[in-house]
Amino acid sequence: MQARLGRDAIVKATLELIEEDGIDAVTMRAVGARLGCEAMSLYRHVANKADLLRLVGEAVIAEVRVPKTAARWDGTLRAILRDLRRVALKYPEAFSLVSQGPVTAVSATAVQAGMEALTEGGLSPDEAARALCVCLTYATGAINNELAANRLGGPLARADADADFSGAPLAAHFLGVMAKTDYAREFEAGLDVVLRGLNPARATEDPA
Repeated sequence: MQARLGRDAIVKATLELIEEDGIDAVTMRAVGARLGCEAMSLYRHVANKADLLRLVGEAVIAEVRVPKTAARWDGTLRAILRDLRRVALKYPEAFSLVSQGPVTAVSATAVQAGMEALTEGGLSPDEAARALCVCLTYATGAINNELAANRLGGPLARADADADFSGAPLAAHFLGVMAKTDYAREFEAGLDVVLRGLNPARATEDPA
């Protein structure tokens, strides 16, 4: 088994463990057991558990495809955020290592592409940074809601069985819509709203 041991194999085994049993199941001993080796053998390749989880997060985010070209600034952002969702659905348990982790040299590739799209579209670097933050906040929030709903086996917004909504008909309507949520469609609809609001052509206009 030692012939298989290396950083890539360790990261792969850890990612598989996370997807099967969750992040809390990760210990150096558990990863070593999957690879047929002692936990101490792993320390030749990774510094510690925190380093290992960082590497797993990088492996996940590395699968997000960044378009080389796009006709418009919003095309680049849309492509990146759509693929972020694809990767999250592929690795639902490990996604928190991406959404809650630091920006690394690997994830910086997507950040750079988003910043370039926004600055080429007409925003200053400061404006682009704030705009990209809005995009990522929306996308990770929507994705995490979808992942939570998938774990729950139903919509997050549910009506209490004993609640009387006769005085709040629009709230009842909201819950009815949420009960039939198509997360792929809702993700796209929300993305449309965010990207329209970030139109660089209007970003430098005086709101007054």
